[in-house]
Amino acid sequence: MSVRGIPAEVRRLVEAGMTAPTGENCQPFRFVWDGRVLAVTHDPARARHRLDAGDHASLIALGCMWEAMDLEASALDLGLIATLAGSGVSPGKPWLTLEPTPATRTADPLRAALPIRTTDRRPFQGGTLEDARDALSAGGVKREGEPYLRLAEPDDPALRAFVLASDAVLWRDPWTIRDALRWVRYTDAEVRRTRDGLSWRNLGYPPVASLATALVRRLPPLLALGRLAGGPLETRRLLARQLRSSAAIGCIALRTPGQAGLVAAGRRAMRAWLAFARAGMAFQPLSLPSLCVYNSVTGVLPRDLPADLRAHFASGPALLGRAFDLPADAVPVWMFRAGHNGPLPHEARSLRLPLEDVLSAT
Repeated sequence: MSVRGIPAEVRRLVEAGMTAPTGENCQPFRFVWDGRVLAVTHDPARARHRLDAGDHASLIALGCMWEAMDLEASALDLGLIATLAGSGVSPGKPWLTLEPTPATRTADPLRAALPIRTTDRRPFQGGTLEDARDALSAGGVKREGEPYLRLAEPDDPALRAFVLASDAVLWRDPWTIRDALRWVRYTDAEVRRTRDGLSWRNLGYPPVASLATALVRRLPPLLALGRLAGGPLETRRLLARQLRSSAAIGCIALRTPGQAGLVAAGRRAMRAWLAFARAGMAFQPLSLPSLCVYNSVTGVLPRDLPADLRAHFASGPALLGRAFDLPADAVPVWMFRAGHNGPLPHEARSLRLPLEDVLSAT
C-alpha cells in the first residue's frame, strides 16, 4: 500500500510526530501502519551519536514525538492506546505502538505551536524568569511532580560555570564533534536535498567559523589545530553570550531513571518547548551539560573521556540540584535556555524527510 492509501488521520499523526526534535535532526524513527496499529521503529545507524549512549537521547526524542502525535490526536477526536517497549528490543521491532481509537477530546492549545517550534541558537533578546514561568503557565505545562521541570536565573555563577565547562567535550572528545558534524548541511542545496540534519545558517556561529567546522569534518586532524588556534575560547564566548541573553535556564529531572522516565521527560520537554513557542519565545536545548550528567549517573558515560571531564559530569547532580532546587535524589536529564527573540529566518529552520520516506503500510 502506498502512503496515499493510508488513512488521512494516520498520515496527520505521523506528520505531527515528525515535527518533534531529534538529536542533530537525525530523524531516526520510522512508522508502519498495519490497518489498526501504528508501529514506531528506530534506526540505530541514523541515531548513532556519542550523546546517545544507552539510547538515552533517542528515548527522550521518542517522548517528544509521542507528545506531538497525541496533540494532533486531540484535534482529530482520537485517543491513542500506547504500548511502550523502549530500546533493547530486537532490531526492527517497535519501540512504541499506537492504536488510534475514537474519543471525544478538546484540541490541546499547544497543538497550534507544532509548526512554529524550532531550535534557535542565536543570542536572545533577554526577558525575565517571570516571563518564562508565565509562558509555561499559559501553556498549561506542569512544573511539579516527576518529571520535574525547574527554571533558574541565567546569571547564576555556579550554573553558568558548569554549562560552560561542559562545552569542553566538543573540543576534547573527537567522537562527539564527529557525530555532530556529520549532520551539518553546509549549503542551502544540501539542506534541500537531504531534508535532515542542521542548516549551517542555524549553527549559531559566524560564517567563517561555520566554514572552519566544515574543514574539520573533511579533515579531522584539523580539530587539534583548531584547539591551538583558540577555537575553544571562541565557542565558550559564544555560549556565554547565549546564556547571558536568555530569560531563563531550564532543567528536567527524574527521581526514577529508566526508559519510561526518559520518555516521560521527553513528553514534558516537548510541552515546555511548545509553550515557549506559543508565547513567542525562543528556545535552545542544552544537551551536553544535562544528558552527560544523566549518562554519568546511569553508568554509560564513555569511559575514554578525559578523567577530569568524567569527574566534572559526576559532580553535576549535586551542583544542578542546588541550582534548580531539585529533590536530593533527582537526576538531571535535559536542559534548555529560553528568551525573547525575533522570528528565526525560514531558511535557517531544519527540514523534515518526506512522508513517503518514513511511513509505510503492511
